[in-house]
Amino acid sequence: MEMFVDEEDGLTKIALVGRLDLKGADKIDMRFSAVAGIRPKVAIDLSQVDYIASMGIRAFVMSGKAAAQRQNKLVIFGAAEPVHKVITTSGLDQIVTVVANWEAARAYLA
Repeated sequence: MEMFVDEEDGLTKIALVGRLDLKGADKIDMRFSAVAGIRPKVAIDLSQVDYIASMGIRAFVMSGKAAAQRQNKLVIFGAAEPVHKVITTSGLDQIVTVVANWEAARAYLA
């Protein structure tokens, strides 16, 4: 699992690449939490994530709750169908806003 952070027009985009399983979540955990839970407007790009397990869901839930407590905005976008299915089945989409693409994520964060 790799994580890339980009700042653009006051928005933070986190691009995740690889498998968000136990090993992948452990690899990015501290850095992901520090960025996603604290920055005021964060979009998480899952377009290059091909698998997500419970530890990945947990990271998003924790960051979503941290962002909400700070009255920040957090949005997930670009999930492929298998990953999107895990997101909806787990109920993560009830905690964190999930949209289809970068344009929709930018509009949500605006």
